[in-house]
This record gives sequence, structure tokens and C-alpha cells, in this order.
Amino acid sequence: MGIRLVGYALSANWAHLSERARLVLAQMCYVAKDTSTNGHAPGTYWGGHQTLIINVLGQDPEALSDAELRTAQRKIKRAIQELKDAGAVTLASSASRGRTAVYRVHPDDFTKG
Repeated sequence: MGIRLVGYALSANWAHLSERARLVLAQMCYVAKDTSTNGHAPGTYWGGHQTLIINVLGQDPEALSDAELRTAQRKIKRAIQELKDAGAVTLASSASRGRTAVYRVHPDDFTKG
């Protein structure tokens, strides 16, 4: 767990983000690790968008209709784009068949001089 990362994500420095984007950032930081473990670099989110739909939107992707799933996916994608635009996350590797996208989280960027 990235408890240090979550603390940074909850900082007032990110108050300009939408509520959903802040929740997505906090969840991404929660999944990411503060230190390297099991081959994962510190500050790396690899949980995928489906996990964010479950944990941020409170919806089960498998129980949604196609239209509801597309709407949920758009909500998550918009939040992630907002985080990218703000410099809170960067794409480390794109999603491909059978693989989720991997993001680097940077919630502590405001603490660097």
C-alpha cells in the first residue's frame, strides 16, 4: 500500500481537481506502493480501469449493460485525463490485448522545491 502516496494525494494542493479525479488519484496511490515490491516500481499503478470503476464509482463492471459500462469507462478516462493534465499521473505503458495500462503517480510533485 502506498500510504505515503495517499497522504500526498489527499493534500490540499490537489483541491483544484474534481472530486472524482481526486478519488481516482487516491485509489491509484492506494494500490501503488511507496517502495519497490514484487517487481513493481514504487509509485506505479497497475490496477486497471475496471478496478477504478469498482472502487471509485461503486459499480460492478460485469453487472452493467454495455451502455452503462461505456459511461463508467468514460467517467474514469475523463478523471485520468484530468490527472494527466494536472501532472498527477503519467502513462508508463499503454493498455494492450490482455494487459492493463500502467501509470506512474506523482501526488508529491507539489512538495518538491
